[in-house]
Amino acid sequence: MDHPEACVMQLTGPRALLNATFLLLSAGAVPAMGQELPDTIEFNRDVRPILSDKCYRCHGPDSAARKASLRLDVRDMAIMQHDGAAAIVPGDPEASLVYQRITAEDPADRMPPEQLHKPLTDLEIRIIRRWIEQGADYEVHWSFLPIEVPGIPGVEQGEWNNPIDAFVNEKLKSGNRKPRARADRQTLLRRVTFDLSGLPPTVEETDAFLADDREDAWNRVIDRLLASPRYGEHKGRYWLDAARFADTHGLHLDNERTMWAYRDWVIQALNDNMPFDQFTVEQLAGDLLEDASTDQLIASGFNRCNITTSEGGAINEEYLLKYAVDRVETTSTIWLGLTTGCAACHDHKYDPISQKEFYELLAFFNNTTEAAMDGNIQGPPPVIRVPTTEQEEEIQRIRQVIESLDSELEQQSESFVLARNAWAEQRNAALEGRWSVLEPTSLVSSNGTTFTDLGDGSHLAGGENPDKEVYEFTTRTDLDRITAMQLEALTHESLPRNGPGRWKDNGNFVLTEIEIETVDGEAVEPVRLVRAIADYEQPNYPSTRTIDGDFGDSNGWAVAYPDGSESRSISLVPESPISLEADEELLVRLHFQSRFPMHSIGRLRITATSDPAAAAVSLSPWMYCGPFRGSSSESALDTDFGPESIDDPEAVFQQDRKWVSRSADIDGIAHPFTQEPDSAHYLRRTIHSPTARTITVGLGSDDALKVVLNDQVVLRKHVARGAAPNQDTIDLDLVEGDNELLFKIVNISGASGYVFSVIEDSSMNEPANIALALSQDPTDRTVEQDRSIQEYYRRQVWPRGRELVSRIDEENARIESVENSVPTTLVSQENMQRRKTHVMMRGQYDQPGEEVNPDTPKVLPGFPAEAPRNRLGFANWLTDPDHPLVARVTVNRIWQEYFGTGLVATTEDFGSQGELPSHPELLDWLAAWFIQSGWDLKALHRLIVISDTYCQEVQRSEQEQMDDPGNRMLSRGPRFRLDAEMIRDMNLHVSGLLVEKLGGPSVKPYQPDGLWFAVGYTRSNTARFTRDDGDDLYRRSVYTFWKRTSPPPSMTTFDAPSRESCTVRRERTNTPLAALLLMNDEQFVESARNLARRAIIRNPEDLEEQLTWAFRAVLTRHPTRSELDLLGQLYDEQRRDYIEDPDSAMQLLSVGESPRDIGIDQSQYAAMTIVMNLILNLDEAITKG
Repeated sequence: MDHPEACVMQLTGPRALLNATFLLLSAGAVPAMGQELPDTIEFNRDVRPILSDKCYRCHGPDSAARKASLRLDVRDMAIMQHDGAAAIVPGDPEASLVYQRITAEDPADRMPPEQLHKPLTDLEIRIIRRWIEQGADYEVHWSFLPIEVPGIPGVEQGEWNNPIDAFVNEKLKSGNRKPRARADRQTLLRRVTFDLSGLPPTVEETDAFLADDREDAWNRVIDRLLASPRYGEHKGRYWLDAARFADTHGLHLDNERTMWAYRDWVIQALNDNMPFDQFTVEQLAGDLLEDASTDQLIASGFNRCNITTSEGGAINEEYLLKYAVDRVETTSTIWLGLTTGCAACHDHKYDPISQKEFYELLAFFNNTTEAAMDGNIQGPPPVIRVPTTEQEEEIQRIRQVIESLDSELEQQSESFVLARNAWAEQRNAALEGRWSVLEPTSLVSSNGTTFTDLGDGSHLAGGENPDKEVYEFTTRTDLDRITAMQLEALTHESLPRNGPGRWKDNGNFVLTEIEIETVDGEAVEPVRLVRAIADYEQPNYPSTRTIDGDFGDSNGWAVAYPDGSESRSISLVPESPISLEADEELLVRLHFQSRFPMHSIGRLRITATSDPAAAAVSLSPWMYCGPFRGSSSESALDTDFGPESIDDPEAVFQQDRKWVSRSADIDGIAHPFTQEPDSAHYLRRTIHSPTARTITVGLGSDDALKVVLNDQVVLRKHVARGAAPNQDTIDLDLVEGDNELLFKIVNISGASGYVFSVIEDSSMNEPANIALALSQDPTDRTVEQDRSIQEYYRRQVWPRGRELVSRIDEENARIESVENSVPTTLVSQENMQRRKTHVMMRGQYDQPGEEVNPDTPKVLPGFPAEAPRNRLGFANWLTDPDHPLVARVTVNRIWQEYFGTGLVATTEDFGSQGELPSHPELLDWLAAWFIQSGWDLKALHRLIVISDTYCQEVQRSEQEQMDDPGNRMLSRGPRFRLDAEMIRDMNLHVSGLLVEKLGGPSVKPYQPDGLWFAVGYTRSNTARFTRDDGDDLYRRSVYTFWKRTSPPPSMTTFDAPSRESCTVRRERTNTPLAALLLMNDEQFVESARNLARRAIIRNPEDLEEQLTWAFRAVLTRHPTRSELDLLGQLYDEQRRDYIEDPDSAMQLLSVGESPRDIGIDQSQYAAMTIVMNLILNLDEAITKG
C-alpha cells in the first residue's frame, strides 16, 4: 500500500530528507546462513533485499510513485546533498540521515513508521551501518551482470567427479556440512525414471539394472530414458504449463480451440533434442523465418496460446491490448525471469523497467493479424491445416490421378484443333457486335497514377503507386441499353509478377468499391448495381464487396493466387438496363482504399453489352423465420415446422414464429443466427428471372442445410461446420418470372449462420470475357484472348474435355473432403503494415500516450542495429550468447524439475524482489556450460542426473531438517510429491492400462458429471462434458483435454494450473481431497482393480508373491516382512467381507470401462483391489525420493 499521507514529507531539510528516505527500510536480508554479520557487506546479497522489499515501492524506479523526489536504487541520487545533508554519507553512518532515522529513539521520528508494522531488526540496522562504513557501494543487480564462467572449486573429495558436485560441496564445506551417501540402486532407478519419463520403472527394468554390474550401468539407464519418446511427453508438460497451452479459448463461452498440433510439436522437438535457441526462435517467430516449414508455423502457435474471447460488447482495442500484454508477460517470465507486467500501468516499482520500455517490448507482439474476437470457433485465423501422414498420402495419391487427367486434357491433337477452330468461327458469326470495348474519353486518377493506351482497349497504369487511389473512367457509347458490363484486370510484363495488380510482392490488387454514374452536364444519376460476379476471388475478398456501398478499408475484391498471376474479370449487372442520351456520358469510378497500401489495378479494360440475355436476375430481400427446436439436429433437418409447406408470408407458426425481414443481410458474407442447438432456421426469397436460365449459387452454412426451389428439394446435407462462402455450389434452374427459394439451416451446437452468393448468372452461352473475344475478328484478337478461347473450348465445349473436367472436379472434391477433415492449428502472422503502439496511460486501452517502436529494456544488452524490429529479431536477441538472463533462467527452471526448487527459488522472478541464488557460482557455471554446449537440453538433463548431488539419499537428521528444511544447501537428495500427471500416469502404467500413443487430438478421460455445466454457458460447445471411451481413457495425461474454466479435477486437486496464464512453478499443497481422490476416483479405483488382476494372474496360488510383485511395481523396492504381513492381513479381512457380500465385490469390480476378468474368483479379485488401492495411496507411492 502507499504510505499514509502523514508519513510523506517535503524534502527541504535534514529531517524532511530522512522522512522521505526511510519510510521503507525494514527486514528482508539475511547475509549468511547464520546470524553473524559478515566482514564485508555485499550490496546485492545483504543490502538490496532490504531496500527492494521495503524501499523501492516509493523510492525506487517508478517515477510516478516516487515520494519527495528521493530515489534509493541509484547511488548518485542516494548520496546527493540536500540543504547540506544527505540520506547516505559514504563512510559515515552517524552523518547519514538514513542511519539517524532508523536508530531514532522517538517512535515519531523512527523509520519505517510504526503504522507500517515492519520495523528493522537489529541485524538489519547493523548491516546498513557497516555498509555505509565500508563506503555504501552499489552493485548492478546480480542477474543483469554478464555470465562469467567461474572456476570449478578444487575440492579434495575423490567421489565428487562432476562440476556440479564440486560447487555444491564447496558450499557444504563453508557451512561445516557433508553430503549424504549415494542412495541405493532401486531408489535411484525410481527417481531418475520418474524424472526423465514421468513414469516408474517396471519390475523387469529394476531387476535388469540390479543385475547389471558394468561400470557404466547408470549411464546406460540415463541414455535409455533420454532416448525414449516418454521423455518428450514428460518434459513437454512443464513447457505447456509455461506456454499456457489449453484446448479452450478461456473466456466467456470458453469454446473449444484446436491447437493440439502445437502440443505435439513441443513433444517432438524435445524428443529430437532441438537446441534451445532454435526451440525459442521457432516458437516466438517461426512464421517469420524464410520459407517457414509447416513445423515452424505450428511452433509459432506459442504466441496464440493466450486466452481469448468473443463476448458480446467486448471492445476490440481493449482485448488486442490484453492479448499483447499477456504475450509480453509470458515471454518475459519464461525467458527473462522478470515481472515486466508490473510496468504496464507505471514504471516498475522494483526493477529498472520503465513503462515506456514495457510498451516497446509490447510493440514486438502488437503486430499480429488475429482478430480481437475469436468468433467462438475452433480455429480463429490465422490457422494452417496439419494433415496426418495418412491424410498426406491420400491427398498425394489423388493429386497424381489429377495430374494424369490434366495431362490428357492439355493434349493438342489435330482433330482437337480443327474442332476448336470450327466452333470459334461459328460463335464469331453468332456473337459479332454483341460486346463492345468502351474507349475512355477521360481516364484519370486522384493520387498521381498515369495511364498508357496499349491499343487493344486496355490501359496500363504507371507513375506513382500511392497507398490509396481512385480511377475515374469516363466514356461515351452507341449502345442503346447496357445490360451488363465487364471490368478486366489484365496481366502485363511490366507489372510485379506480371500483375494484374500493382502490389510489389505478388501483383495483387484490392478493389474496394465500384461506382457507375450517368452524367449529363451537371446532372448526375447513380446506377445501382445488383450483381458483381468475378471469375476468381481470393478467400475472404469476394467480388460482391465491390457493390455493397462500404467505402471503408477492410473489404473488397482481391485476386492473389498461389500458383501465379492471371488476368481476372468481374461482370457487373445493373438493376435495369442503362440507356444513355446523345450527350450523356458513363462514368465508372474504381476505388482502391484498402488498408493494404499500393493495391490498385495495373492494367484494365472495360466492355459492355446490350444483349438481353445478360440482364440479371433480381433477388428480393431475405425473409427469416425461426428458430424451431428439434429433438436432434437430424430431426430438425427433416421436420417441416410449417415454413416448408405453408406459402403464406403472414402465417404464424408454432412457438409464435413469424416471417421477419433480414433486408440488411448482404450476399457473399456470413450472417449469424441465434445460437440454439438442434434448431432450424428458415430463409426465403423470390428470384425474378427475365429469361429461363440456370444460375450457380454458392452456399455456406453452420451447420446442416436444405435448399428448396419452387417446392423441389435441390440439396440436403447434414454436416457440422462453421459458415464460410461457397462451401457448396449448386445450379438453380429458374423459370422465366418469379422463382421461390427456401434455405433451411440447422444448428447442431455453438454458433450458427449462413452465406449466400450468386456465382454465375447469365443465359448467354459464354462468360462475358469469352464472348467479347469470340465476337472480334480473329485477326484482331490478342494472344491472351486466343489462349482464353482455347481454354474455354477445351474445358467447357469439347465433349472429352467436359468429361475430363468433371472427373478432375470429382477428384478435387475428394481432396477437399480429405482437407476438410484435416485438423487446423493456430499460428502467428505479421501485419503487412505495422500496427502503431503507444504507451497506454495507467494501462488503459483508451488512453494512448507517446508512440513507441519495438525495443528492449536498457538494463539489458542493446538490440542489434542491423536486426529486424520484429519477433524474429527479438528472438535472436534473446538467444544471443551474451544475454545475461536467458541461460540462467532456463537452467534454473530445469534444476527445479529435479530438486523441487530452483537454485533461485523464485523461478519466475530474477529481479530485485526475487530470491538470491543459493549457489550463484553453480548457476553461472551451468548457464555458461549450457550455452557452450549449443543449448543442448538433453545434455543438461544428463549432467544433472549423473551428478552425485542428485544421487544422494534423502534421509536427514532432525537438526538438518531444522537448519535447512528446504534443502537449499543440497546436502541430501530431492524428495517431494509427484505432480498430478505423474500420479495418474503412474497408476495407469503399473495397472497395465496405459495406452502409449504419441500425439493426436486431446482426450477426455473420467471426471465427475456436471462440472463443465456448472461453470459454462449453455450455448458453449464445452458446456457438457462427454467422456471418451476405449483407448482414449488411458492415454498419458499430457494429452488430456484442458478446459480453462474447469480444468481436469484430478489434476487441479494435485495443484495443476488452469493454464489461463504462464506457470513456471507449481505450488504443492496437501489436502484431504487428494487422499479422497486417490481412494475413490473412478480412474484410480479402476487402476487398482487392474493392478490386482496383474498381480493375481502372475501366481494365482501364492499371495506373498502377488503382494511382493505389486509392491515392487508401484514402489520399486521389496516390501519388508512387517509390510507384507500387514498387507496380507488386510487382504484376508477384505476377502472374508467380500465372500459374505458378493454384491459389494461385484460393485467394486465394475468400476471403470475396462473389462472385468471373470476367470478370477470375485472375492479374491475384490480383496486384492482394496490392497492395491492402499499401496497406490501410500505417501511413498506418490512421492519422489
